[in-house]
Amino acid sequence: MLSLIKNFNIDSEPVSYTECKTGHINSTYFVDTTLGGRYVIQKINNNVFKKPDEVMMNIVAVTEFLKKKIITGQPCQKLKSS
Repeated sequence: MLSLIKNFNIDSEPVSYTECKTGHINSTYFVDTTLGGRYVIQKINNNVFKKPDEVMMNIVAVTEFLKKKIITGQPCQKLKSS
């Protein structure tokens, strides 16, 4: 597992990981590094998400949208409750 984690863009060498046992769909791991960084890494469940590349593209799009809002100080629109 630690050799797999090295494929991710993290701040330093991974030293340990623990599995999060509370999830229901994806496999989730917490990774600690030599510089004290802590990361969350998930393995997408291909039985639930048939097109994982599209899931990742959506996550990137939402993250970029929110990043722009934060940087420019623009508020996000509040969703109307039904």
